[in-house]
Amino acid sequence: MKSGLNTIVPDGRMKFLSLDLLLLRKGGEYTGSSGDGELGLVVLSGRCAINVAGTQYRHVGGRKSVFTGRASAVYVPPRSNYTVKAEWPLEMAICRAKANRPARPALVRPGDVRVKTVGRGNWTRKVHDIFYDN
Repeated sequence: MKSGLNTIVPDGRMKFLSLDLLLLRKGGEYTGSSGDGELGLVVLSGRCAINVAGTQYRHVGGRKSVFTGRASAVYVPPRSNYTVKAEWPLEMAICRAKANRPARPALVRPGDVRVKTVGRGNWTRKVHDIFYDN
């Protein structure tokens, strides 16, 4: 994958969702817009500062990989501009869903992530719910 924005699931491929992967070097910056959807900016590894429509979140993330702890994330409401600045080398999933209701940006800390066990027997696994109750 190249540095910058990489499309994984393009708009229109799935009915309501799309997925991008943002890769930034330390000090790198990316600016985008949620358009007519809502976004979940999920830090997979690294740490960053995120500005959403004037609301600033610093030191978001901090894990070395998706296997070393719970995620940190920021919710970006519809029709909002945002900027991500990498404080460390950064891997971030940008998850988009169609939405039209007004909302406020929100920070999801690792302690806010709900972990639940699903499945049975050999299929038992832990699921981390980052965004819920919406």
